[in-house]
This record gives sequence, structure tokens and C-alpha cells, in this order.
Amino acid sequence: MKRNVMFVATLASLALAATACSDDPTSPAAIAGLYALINVDNAALPATTDSTAAEVTEVTAGTISIDADGRYTMAITYETTPTGGAVQPGLYNEEGTASMTGDDTFTLEPVTGGSWTGIVEGANLRVAVLVPDISAASVELRFTPA
Repeated sequence: MKRNVMFVATLASLALAATACSDDPTSPAAIAGLYALINVDNAALPATTDSTAAEVTEVTAGTISIDADGRYTMAITYETTPTGGAVQPGLYNEEGTASMTGDDTFTLEPVTGGSWTGIVEGANLRVAVLVPDISAASVELRFTPA
């Protein structure tokens, strides 16, 4: 009988520990998933990010995938059109580590260095990044679950 009570107590402890880990709002698991880019600087896609006398750059699509263990990959497709020239497609890829820094804030740390701070807005993610391929200044990317 004593052995059965210990077995049940052990199972209950394991179940409680598993629940506590999965409900932790500061775990990267809280934002894990695949997200699709819906706007850049509050402009719907395709969104112009840079426009000069020499060329125009537009972001056309993007995704970010965040694993429960905190790894992420981001891909942004864009087009650069030189004045009087043909459209030149481009692809920006980034990978790194994602971590929750509060109930509604997170940080992305690319393997190439630096870090981006973002905000969780309901099911959406919003993050400001500096990607020289698409803009000379930082841009705000907003993602929604794909």
C-alpha cells in the first residue's frame, strides 16, 4: 500500500512539473510557432521600405519560425527596382535564439550578433529590426500565426 501511495505521489509531482513548464509565460514555448509577415512599418505587403532616386525596395513576404527550445529562423523576401531597370528579387535569412524577457516582450538574438526586442500582441508578434538589405533604417515587422 505504501508503495502505491509513493507511486501516485511521484506521478502527481511529474504531472505538476510538466504543467508548470508548459505554462511558463517566460519560456520561448509561449511564442513557439510559425508566423507570417503581415506588414512593415504598419504598411500592408508589398511594403516600400526604401525609396531613393536610384532605386525602390519593397518587402513582399516573410516568415518567422520559433521552436519551443528557443531557436528561430526568419526569412524576408524583397524586390529592389533600380530606376529604369528590371526588378531584382532578394531573400534575407536570419537564424538565432529567441527568449521571452517578460509576459509580453521577447528578444531575438541572431547568430551574427546583435539583438532585436519585440512585443507580443495577443497572437501576433511585433519586432523592430535593422536589415540593410531592405532598409537603411530599422523597420518594424508584424507577424501573425500562419
